[in-house]
Amino acid sequence: MNAISKKILNHLLDKYENSKSFHGDNKIKQTFSVETDKLFKKYSDAAEHDYFLEVNDSVEELRKKGIVFITRLKNDRIQKIILNVEKLDDIYILLGRTSKKEELNWLEGIWNRELKEAGDKAYIILTAYITAQIERISKNKTVEYYDSGRSAYQDFLKAIKRVLLNETEVYIRDFSMEVFGYSRRLEQIKGKVQAFLFAYGDYEEKEHVLEECGIVSTPTYVAIKGNGQIKIGSQVIALSELNGDIALSSETIKDLSEIQVLGNRVVTIENMISFQAYSNKDDFVIYLGEFHNRVKRELIQCIFLMNQTKSYYHFGDIDAGGFCIFEHLCSKTGVNFKLLDMSIEILERYTEYWKPLTGADKKRIRYLIERLEDKEASGQAFEDYRQILHYMLENNCKLERV
Repeated sequence: MNAISKKILNHLLDKYENSKSFHGDNKIKQTFSVETDKLFKKYSDAAEHDYFLEVNDSVEELRKKGIVFITRLKNDRIQKIILNVEKLDDIYILLGRTSKKEELNWLEGIWNRELKEAGDKAYIILTAYITAQIERISKNKTVEYYDSGRSAYQDFLKAIKRVLLNETEVYIRDFSMEVFGYSRRLEQIKGKVQAFLFAYGDYEEKEHVLEECGIVSTPTYVAIKGNGQIKIGSQVIALSELNGDIALSSETIKDLSEIQVLGNRVVTIENMISFQAYSNKDDFVIYLGEFHNRVKRELIQCIFLMNQTKSYYHFGDIDAGGFCIFEHLCSKTGVNFKLLDMSIEILERYTEYWKPLTGADKKRIRYLIERLEDKEASGQAFEDYRQILHYMLENNCKLERV
């Protein structure tokens, strides 16, 4: 079968598979056809007589096989090519093409299998995704993330499930080796995996989804300083006696047996420059580094469990990203953080350093306001938070720390 015949049949099959008849929703019998000169632009060009003959010969061969019907015009011109839907099975075999119905049956089978093997968290997210895909299929839309063949799609779903089930910090190459037997496989599909989890999960930054799930390229280090002491094994370290901070690796954090906050406050700080410049020595201070991952989250939760009478604050940029980080911090750790110097008063004190909001900033701030409206929260802290978000929108401003 030549290229012209394949183009004709694939075009007609596409029309059929994207029709109501394919889904059984159409009560009127449909026909599926294409006008020859629209499918082949050179067909009507008088200077392309050899091409005209080649198209005619190809169409005639298909007609003789009984898989298409044709209508003719004068001078042996073929006006329209019509699919014989009674010969669909033969056409799929001729093209070596998998039918859409078979493809959908395969998808349904693998979805059922993945759901059966998924844990609770993975089940919720995969169910949301599969429900959305069934809706897309009913509207003749493509299945999201299914664009590189069956084997790649199976790898993709396996990665999603295993990422969601992961409970410890692990290097991306080691995770990939364990799941796929190939150290670079997850790296190859990382972008698609993170896009999926960002779309269907509860994550604030698409680029950091894997880190949030404990899958990292390098070890996590958490910098802390201030008025407190920690115990690692049998060794006690008094942070207040250090001139600067101390960085704990994820492996060291596993050996922490005691964390004492000796002052009244625990403060998380968004960026490193602010962390280094922070000078209130009575506070126990943690460098958050924007969106925290599992290691940082578990450290914060551990500090809270051992120091529940203390007050918890967050210091970050007064912009959409800063408040998203604050929201993320509260929701993921379960700790009731308050805002520290992220207020209208601070904004008005530094008006000369304001920057205008981008379109993305405005969208994220409105999203945060909507989330606040959905919460059954009250109190001055809640009201202050609401007011500063509205203030930023009304005054088209944000303040980034340096």
